[in-house]
Amino acid sequence: MSELKIKLRYGDFKIELEGEKETVQSEFKSIRENGLGKIFDSFPEVKTAEKGQKTKTPNPTKSEKPKTESKKTESKIRTKKRSTNSKSYRLVSDLNLRPKDEKSLEEFYNEYSVGNNFERNITILYYLRRVLKLEGIGINHIYTCYKKVGAKIPNIYQSLADTKNRKGWIDTTNMDDLKVTVQGENYIEHEAEKKEAE
Repeated sequence: MSELKIKLRYGDFKIELEGEKETVQSEFKSIRENGLGKIFDSFPEVKTAEKGQKTKTPNPTKSEKPKTESKKTESKIRTKKRSTNSKSYRLVSDLNLRPKDEKSLEEFYNEYSVGNNFERNITILYYLRRVLKLEGIGINHIYTCYKKVGAKIPNIYQSLADTKNRKGWIDTTNMDDLKVTVQGENYIEHEAEKKEAE
């Protein structure tokens, strides 16, 4: 599916829409029809000092610029759009999860008592990096593995970020090249609970 990226600038405010073409076009159409007010209304941080009321959509002129913290707002907007786009995934069709001379993903995954998405993320990523020795692993690779093991699909972008922040098992510096950290390696090799052999 084709990708599209649109950058909008309104005074000091910047908005970036990026993702699948239809999703980006829909968001852009909504902004055109409803104005930027809809976006700013969704962020409680953008408020006036008096009575805690939300600000109206800024209307900067040459001599006057918005008094809100534009960088903070820009960051919030970008986060919102990323969250929206991150829910669109696609299967990696050439990802071989049943390699000839190694365990399949399902065999490896089913060796462990995986109880939550933190454990699921590191088990899947460890398999891809250490067993299959793949590089350039992105969100769609993780999505493909979730589908393969029959797990419920979360917001994968957020789930990976949470795994990094709360467990330190994965490196998400580049979401298109996810890595296993030393902590993650130690977890799988020494700490993860394995299922008893039947």
